Amino acid sequence: MPSSPRSLNRLSSAVVAITLPIVAIALPSLAQPTVPLVQFSDTQDHWAAACIERMGGSDTMQGYGDGRFLPDHTINRAEFAALMVQAFGTAEKVRNAPNFTDLPASFWATAAIQQAYERGFLEGYPNNQFRPFQAISRAQAIAIFAKAQQLSSEGNTDAILNRYFSDQSGIPGYARGAIAAAAAASLVVNYPVVDQVRPADSITRGEVAAILCQASRDGSDYRYNVPGEYVVSVQFCPSDPNVRHYDADGFAVVFAGADEFGYGKFGMVDRSGNWVIAPDYGELHPFSDGLALGFPPPFNYYDQSYRFIDQQGQVAFSRPIEGQIRDFSEGLAAFSNRRGQWGFLDKTGAVAIAAQYDDAQPFVNGLARVQQNGRYGFINSSGQVVIPIQYEATHETFQEGLVGARLQTSAPWGYLTVDGAWAIAPQFQAVEAFAQGLARVTERDQTREHWQVINQAGQPVNAPTPTDSGCLPL
Repeated sequence: MPSSPRSLNRLSSAVVAITLPIVAIALPSLAQPTVPLVQFSDTQDHWAAACIERMGGSDTMQGYGDGRFLPDHTINRAEFAALMVQAFGTAEKVRNAPNFTDLPASFWATAAIQQAYERGFLEGYPNNQFRPFQAISRAQAIAIFAKAQQLSSEGNTDAILNRYFSDQSGIPGYARGAIAAAAAASLVVNYPVVDQVRPADSITRGEVAAILCQASRDGSDYRYNVPGEYVVSVQFCPSDPNVRHYDADGFAVVFAGADEFGYGKFGMVDRSGNWVIAPDYGELHPFSDGLALGFPPPFNYYDQSYRFIDQQGQVAFSRPIEGQIRDFSEGLAAFSNRRGQWGFLDKTGAVAIAAQYDDAQPFVNGLARVQQNGRYGFINSSGQVVIPIQYEATHETFQEGLVGARLQTSAPWGYLTVDGAWAIAPQFQAVEAFAQGLARVTERDQTREHWQVINQAGQPVNAPTPTDSGCLPL
């Protein structure tokens, strides 16, 4: 099967690697817990008891000296920093840590906090403060896990959040893409109601153990996994790898079997069945804007470069894998460097817009969404800011000339025009993108029965509310 954000790649006994089309091949790893399992005196009746016992047998997350785990206790920023360093200690350093003014050298977690900051897991606060005793929210924790595993929602953020989370309007903008990506990778665990992520609640030790359990699962023994009814399961429409799906130009990505290590090999054929791109890639995207993005097989340390190939099968350019890369759109491809900064490449592989943003989405109709300091805006292909980077959350792209946006977490959603003006004033708890002149919106984001349909003037229309199918399109 082609690799995708919906499935886990082949796992070794020591590494969990979730490979996505826009993610570098080698990712930080979580060690599988050792046996025997550790039984705690206060977890027998806990919903994640089996998972906690499994984590207790590892070096990642342990209990206390008196035999308790304290599963319902919250985790503060110092404890979470130490946990992230323990779980993802091999992650690459991307920056230097400042001297935080509220962290004395004698504090037990100072070294771990500095390492967590240097790896980009956690951020500081103004005046060089870290606030080590502040609790971590569920939104923050899930976003940090997704970042550590370099997950991406592949442009499906809004579709995933709208479909699977009844309280998605409360998810802060900085965490929306990360939570959607984590959900696609089956890392979001919601107890007791699976469609409520409760983004502002402080995360507990039991909940963190459950996420770690999901991230390190190997599928060999389901007794020690998270109960399935609490795991958000994003369903993507199945695709038969043996069925060739030709694009408008007559090309199809083809699965050509597995190599000796069990990893898939992919290439591209034309309608006559001739190889246009030889099946040498561990992952290959369909042509987008005339170029196909190909990655080497997973864990091929001899060729850690991705390539863009034209429709004649010639390599337009290759570039070492240092961060992430997205497909070309309107002549530009969003990429990130090893420091996690995003910019855009042109079709020669040269940097067209310098890497300077915290995130960047593909260009659509001349505009691309960028993120900086937790805020979103849109730039044009010259790198000029067209819509100020001031919005707490927006949809990823304009659809039919409009994009959903909100200024603050507690503010309602509305729709912006390409000029940055409000076409439909903010008034909704949640909104979806426009399609064929209509969009779904809700003023109460608790059940799907409260959604209604509006036109581009913001007026309710007597149209049936679309019902969700069982899966999201691949």
